[in-house]
Amino acid sequence: MTNQESPSIFDPLKTFGTENQGNSGRGEGVKPEQWNETARQLYNAIQWLIICWDIIPRAWMLDIRDNIVKLKKEEPSLRQIKSINTMISRDFKKRTLTEMINGLRESNDIKRYDFNLLTSKLEKEGSKSYF
Repeated sequence: MTNQESPSIFDPLKTFGTENQGNSGRGEGVKPEQWNETARQLYNAIQWLIICWDIIPRAWMLDIRDNIVKLKKEEPSLRQIKSINTMISRDFKKRTLTEMINGLRESNDIKRYDFNLLTSKLEKEGSKSYF
């Protein structure tokens, strides 16, 4: 309808028999989409935040996510990274996103996700990472 490519389905569960850890979870035989790795990490962080908090995302959060999908081969802006980092910092239990994911991993077989590129960008700016 909008002539835009649909994003991969976000599937945090492990897919056995594939090496597709932390990606879309599509499995073998499907050519993986080309993403900027920082953009993929930010997209995954947004998806995880929605799952961990069991929320309906606000419009600004969807705007960031949709922009990342649209420009998935490009580096996301520092403003986008900081916006999501600030949102995570407001967790009422004061957890990082990785801590939230690890909590879910205790009772679910979940892929490993890394947010090292996002953390590195924030640290270069003197900001604390909540990823």
